[in-house]
Parts: sequence; C-alpha cells; structure tokens
Amino acid sequence: MLRVLKAGFAFNRLAKSLKEILDNLRLYQLNYDIDCLYKAAWIYKFGVADSLEKWNWSLYAKISIPDYQMLGRITLNEAIMIATSKIVKETNQLSERQQVYIDGIMEGNQAYNDVSHLLSLDIKDKLRP
Repeated sequence: MLRVLKAGFAFNRLAKSLKEILDNLRLYQLNYDIDCLYKAAWIYKFGVADSLEKWNWSLYAKISIPDYQMLGRITLNEAIMIATSKIVKETNQLSERQQVYIDGIMEGNQAYNDVSHLLSLDIKDKLRP
C-alpha cells in the first residue's frame, strides 16, 4: 500500500518535471539564455529519465502536465516525445559543441553534474524521482 502511495506522488513529480522542462524551453525562446536549455536537459535526466528507470511506469499511462491543459491527458510516451523533441529542436540550432554538451547533460555525463548548480535545492527536492 505504501509503495502505491509513493508511486502516486512520484508520478505527480514526473508531471511537474515535464512542466518545468516546457517552462524552461519557453523562457529560452523568449530570451535565448542557454542556461534555460541546460536546465531543461538537466530536469529531463533527473525528473523524467531517472524517474522512469526507478518506477518503471507504462509509457501508455495517461498524464496531465500542470499549466499545459491544452495538451489534455496524453500518454506518458507522448509527453516525453513533446519534451524531448522541443529540446532537440532548440539544441539543433546551436553549435556542435553546445549540442554535445546538452546531450551529455541528458545522458547524465559530467555535464549533468556541471549544470546541477543552476537549479535550486527546492526545485531538485520538488522533482526528485
């Protein structure tokens, strides 16, 4: 019973992670601050990829992303595709060096650790898998 409750809270944090990714991408589109892309990539690894690995959710589970009601209840797979495709779209317009760096963040390489300082402890705690 306790594991079911924990999984429910974790699924809610996953939805919040997807929201934070989309929010950071929106900020990037407004001001082209590369840190916003770094944050989006970091949140993807921390709040989405690590969460999927830990909880092993079905990619066909339905999810609603807070503040993005226009997307409706979509499958987890669709939500992940929306987030990752937007990251890739913005990253493709950068230099090759920056693209490799962002890929490294998303894969959890040293770049992931380098960027960790950009996010507050409050955000990390709110999104932890």
